[in-house]
Amino acid sequence: MRVLYECDGLEILRTEMEPGALLDDADITKRRALHFVIGGSPVFHVASQSSDLMPGDSIALHEGQHCTVSNPASSCSSILSFLFKNSSSCQSAGAFGRGIAKATDRG
Repeated sequence: MRVLYECDGLEILRTEMEPGALLDDADITKRRALHFVIGGSPVFHVASQSSDLMPGDSIALHEGQHCTVSNPASSCSSILSFLFKNSSSCQSAGAFGRGIAKATDRG
């Protein structure tokens, strides 16, 4: 698991799962989050349902919703996770290193 970006309101992680691995990390699975599969075939287990995902698929979780992720495949799986924190201090484009262009007053 590698942190790619972090601020008060958002954390972006990349998780590599080996074949047969199980992820049950409360920091990742109990926050409001969007998980995007970039490789492999992980399975997300939420409540009594399982979702087999493929590259390009995503799953959104609500805060407090417990989830485990398994990788039953014979190859690695990669997941990009956007974890939303309660604070919202990085909701502007400037948080990602780009400013917002302001139009000039043409009066």
